[in-house]
Amino acid sequence: MIRRIALSSVARGCYVQPRIWEAATAIAPGTIIVANPDAVGGAGALIAVDPNTGVQTLLSQGQSFVEPSGVAFAKDGRILASDTGAFEGGSGGLIAVNPANGLQTKVMGSTLFRRPFGMAVQADGQVLVACLEQAVIRVNPANGDFSNVAPA
Repeated sequence: MIRRIALSSVARGCYVQPRIWEAATAIAPGTIIVANPDAVGGAGALIAVDPNTGVQTLLSQGQSFVEPSGVAFAKDGRILASDTGAFEGGSGGLIAVNPANGLQTKVMGSTLFRRPFGMAVQADGQVLVACLEQAVIRVNPANGDFSNVAPA
């Protein structure tokens, strides 16, 4: 069942406005994680949103984030965020976030990994990342190894 929710009318001081959300994914029980490249003073962030109340909680901000643009959940429970401007020369990368404390860990960033955007986690835990300048890359989130799946 798909349910539409309106979050733009939540209390003043909210972290995100829907017009600047890049990506969102749902987790149980009833939390939506939003990647926002311009939250809280211009620093990229991940925000948890309660779909029933609209309450927003800042999960992780700054650190490696420049322009978080995709979000998914790794098999080990970490939140994965693609970022189109992070790391080596601003070419982008994949960042793991500890949901308990918001600490970020670089999973993968390379000049060969150009402007990652959307992503999906496969049944085996590998992550498929759609790159704006390099088609689709498969990444092992445990060690950062990657390969081209569909070259540009």
